[in-house]
Amino acid sequence: MPGEAILDLTGTMEGLINEQQEPQAIMRKLFDLARALHQSEHVDRFAIGDGCYTLQELKRIQDQEEHDTFLARHRPGR
Repeated sequence: MPGEAILDLTGTMEGLINEQQEPQAIMRKLFDLARALHQSEHVDRFAIGDGCYTLQELKRIQDQEEHDTFLARHRPGR
């Protein structure tokens, strides 16, 4: 989509994984960061690993407790 702002959060997620954060905590922190960036920087989508997600998609993953599956799919070195 032309003009769509995309920000890569892969490094942020990898840092949280390396800090041995729990999956729920990682998703909560990723979503909170994405929400803040969406509101202040008008970022539309977030690249994480080999995927690209909207704020709503990240919220759905968090709400439906799909964190383990999400993180396993995007874990570094998989």
